[in-house]
Amino acid sequence: MITGCETHFQYTFYIINRLLSCYTILIEKQNSHGRADIIIESDNDVYIFEFKIDKPVDEALAQIEEKGYATHYVGGSKIVHKIGVSISSSTRTVA
Repeated sequence: MITGCETHFQYTFYIINRLLSCYTILIEKQNSHGRADIIIESDNDVYIFEFKIDKPVDEALAQIEEKGYATHYVGGSKIVHKIGVSISSSTRTVA
């Protein structure tokens, strides 16, 4: 479940990227195992972002693997980048 702080950060990140680029940006892209927070697709790359509140980045990266968020892109021509982001609930910034 997404907490208010994570949702706030997720949508702020989405809006900034949407305004600055013409890439495909997907929020809460669902697969059969869960939902990736944000996926940005360019012509050559795919960036998969998972946000965590007050948890280590390793946990975010592990979720990308465990839930298979990158599976759709395996074997394709694009380079897949998996990015975990830890957000501090006390400062509401990237920790």
